[in-house]
Amino acid sequence: MASRGPHSMTDLQGTRRPIPNLRIAILAPLNLEFLAVRERLSNVEPHVSDEGLQYDVGQISLEDVTCDVAVVLCGQGSDRAGSTASDVVRMFNPRFLFLVGVAGSIKDARLGDVVIGDVIYDYTRSKEEETGNISIRSCNTHRVKSWIDQTASAVAREYLIGRQATSPSTNFRVFSGAIASGGSLIANIDGPTIKVLREHYSDTLAVEMEAAGFMTACHSRDKPALVVRGISDVIVGKEESDSTGGQERAAKNAADVCISIMGNI
Repeated sequence: MASRGPHSMTDLQGTRRPIPNLRIAILAPLNLEFLAVRERLSNVEPHVSDEGLQYDVGQISLEDVTCDVAVVLCGQGSDRAGSTASDVVRMFNPRFLFLVGVAGSIKDARLGDVVIGDVIYDYTRSKEEETGNISIRSCNTHRVKSWIDQTASAVAREYLIGRQATSPSTNFRVFSGAIASGGSLIANIDGPTIKVLREHYSDTLAVEMEAAGFMTACHSRDKPALVVRGISDVIVGKEESDSTGGQERAAKNAADVCISIMGNI
């Protein structure tokens, strides 16, 4: 049997191929987020690595260049996002990594809007008790490189200009701002976690569960990375937002913004 090294992959027909020299890798925690990115690529082929990691490789045209892009379903949670990002860097050594998906808004951003994380607050919290007591340790902070921040801000401005030129009801806004990332879903806008974030990290626009591990893995390997999140709920009314297609809309908008940023890096 052939040796199973880190520099080969197998398609779903069992054909072994060398791993392509990828420019960009995109991680998505949920299936709907994965599919929102995948449908924007051409010539998509599913693969599985020798280590069992399932991913798709497709192509996208960026100005006059066509590049290979890997889309990887990383699963939910900070640890899974971090370990998958580490595997992707080791396997593909991409030039740039994205984490794309949905998030909840706690400030400014509305349903369907997109937040590009210029800073990620990595917080760890204890279990919420009936008394509402909670302990949150000082946040580890992940800031994107200045040139990435400038690119993200430029893309956000482009969306603002485009939105002003068309009907606001058919468009969404794009923010470049802070995202808080923790270990569990936050469903209560009046809960102690939100209160602490508002008091000590008042620039936080959105909350989610994977960015902390993703950014830790990328920064430890000196890889440029960016988190792009579509707003699927505003904490209050989460179930209603999910049932009315809020997640699908948010995922598609985040994928659109991700592709726009890819064209500028």
